[in-house]
Amino acid sequence: MKYLLIFSLLICNFILKSQIVIDSITFINPSFEDLPNISNTPFGWLDCSGREDSPPDTQPGSWQVDIPAIEGDTYLGMVTRDVGTWEAVSQKLEKPFRKDSCYIFSIQLCSSKKYVSHSRKTGSVANFTNPVIFQMWGGNSKCDRKELLIKSKAVLNWEWKDYTFYFKPHSNYTYIRLEAYYPDEFDKNTNGNLLLDDASKILLIPCGN
Repeated sequence: MKYLLIFSLLICNFILKSQIVIDSITFINPSFEDLPNISNTPFGWLDCSGREDSPPDTQPGSWQVDIPAIEGDTYLGMVTRDVGTWEAVSQKLEKPFRKDSCYIFSIQLCSSKKYVSHSRKTGSVANFTNPVIFQMWGGNSKCDRKELLIKSKAVLNWEWKDYTFYFKPHSNYTYIRLEAYYPDEFDKNTNGNLLLDDASKILLIPCGN
């Protein structure tokens, strides 16, 4: 598995380097570094939880999550809940997305075998391990969900895996929103978790490249 991960990373790096890059967008704190703690959204990222919901976590060390970071010391942990709410973060872009332009982006994702918290639906202790997906939205204000730019398949891997996405916005956007969400092919309103680390620069490339 270790060698497979290294091979996948090399392939991804080759793909990224082989692109003709017109411009790039860099995140603040792309590896989600901060003090590991419950409900502590990493520095540079804005919490998009509802008023009744707790913010995302800086992991590892909370809710029995012990997977080491793949970049730096910490990473972002987000959950979906059985009451129909889910966690998300947003950030103002260094440069706006351009309408009808093409971009490439990669991020390390996985799920933890343990993410033990309380179910608001049952009031009991629950292990938040149902499948989730990763989504990225474009918008023009904090936590805005104007256009769904990226939607992954269910993240079922328990070790870090590099996910690479191509997208083409239909409008100009100044904010992005990253979120854990319910997969289409699984039951809705379930308790799940998503771990995120090592977000790449977003590269502007020629369309059709």
